[in-house]
Amino acid sequence: VGLAFAASPKLYLEKTLIDLGQLKDGQLYEGSFSVENKGDTDLVIKTAQASCSCIQIKDDKEFKLMPGQKKEVKFSFNSTGYAGRTVSQYIFLDTNDPENRLTRIEIKAEVTGEKKQLLERFSSFSPAVIVGAGLIDGINPCAFTVLVFFISFLSFVGYSKKQMIIT
Repeated sequence: VGLAFAASPKLYLEKTLIDLGQLKDGQLYEGSFSVENKGDTDLVIKTAQASCSCIQIKDDKEFKLMPGQKKEVKFSFNSTGYAGRTVSQYIFLDTNDPENRLTRIEIKAEVTGEKKQLLERFSSFSPAVIVGAGLIDGINPCAFTVLVFFISFLSFVGYSKKQMIIT
């Protein structure tokens, strides 16, 4: 008695974890992963979608692979806002493979640079910019209110006009 096997598609991924290593905050990484059909019938990727807006799939989100066919799916990862953290996000593939209906590919990165970037950004300011920002900030209702309160307090405590002006 011979056994008959039903023909079906078979999803094959070389890897389900893509480690991007260390990325700077704000860096855009572009990469890809390989999808292959090792089955006997057409493999249909119904949808390819990311778990967050930081990952963009660059290729078709729906495609078909004939038996033995392979496709590189391109994606990009934007590390903005993840500084100082190890990030794990996912790409989900919804397929017609009976054994792998929903498959996930993990995109992992260690995002660095928040403190260093802030220090670089602030050290790039010239003294004129800092003085200008201080003058602009000094012209606001809160600052005037604090000055009036401070002068009233000095007067109440008993400072003379000359001492208040010096202070």
